[in-house]
Amino acid sequence: MANLLDGIKKLKERRQEVKQPPDAIDNKPDELSEMASLYSAIGVKSQEIMASSASDEGKAELERMEKSFSFRWDNLSKDQQKELVDRLLEAGLLPEKVRQVREMFNGKVVSLL
Repeated sequence: MANLLDGIKKLKERRQEVKQPPDAIDNKPDELSEMASLYSAIGVKSQEIMASSASDEGKAELERMEKSFSFRWDNLSKDQQKELVDRLLEAGLLPEKVRQVREMFNGKVVSLL
């Protein structure tokens, strides 16, 4: 009987550990934020490679980053793609001309790389 009560007590403790406060969930970076960071990193890496004679390793790393971004972009819904483009525009990572053309022609961004 004592083992059963100990088991129930441990189960209740584990349930309390699993329950997270709502603010802990909000602090997790979402996929779009991660993709915006990756896009920024790709831009920086690309500029580094263009500014100097980069090694094959650096070029291969940039290629892997671009493939990862493209794969993740393709798996986003159209609404998420639009939101990501909006975030990139707000952060100044995309030219203002992209916003203007998109608004003028009610267009959508199909690809970023």
